[in-house]
Amino acid sequence: NEIVNTLKMLDEKSIEQAIFSSSRSLLAARGALTSRPDDPTVKGAVKTAEGFQLLVRAYVFGMEGNLPTVIDLAGQAWSKAEEVKNLASILSTIADQMQTIAKSMADEARKLQAAGASSSQ
Repeated sequence: NEIVNTLKMLDEKSIEQAIFSSSRSLLAARGALTSRPDDPTVKGAVKTAEGFQLLVRAYVFGMEGNLPTVIDLAGQAWSKAEEVKNLASILSTIADQMQTIAKSMADEARKLQAAGASSSQ
């Protein structure tokens, strides 16, 4: 499963591989959607892949120090996870995991923003 690979690559800080893995995941999910466009689980899989791609992008922006973009992308990923839960309850565990990661990223970015703002005063 490419989403599991994406998580593993993020944990290992293999960003380039995480980018490739999240892209493969999205391509596979969209491919499945063409053959089963009305299947809520497939629609949820697409949203899940999109959400993890957002998290990978947020991670990259975080490495670059672009904290507002991290917060924005993490928020978008969190919202994608809500869409996943509404589409396919079978995917709720992975959606919960996506929300946990998104919240953690956004909270850390806010903390770093606050530290930067207080040190510049």
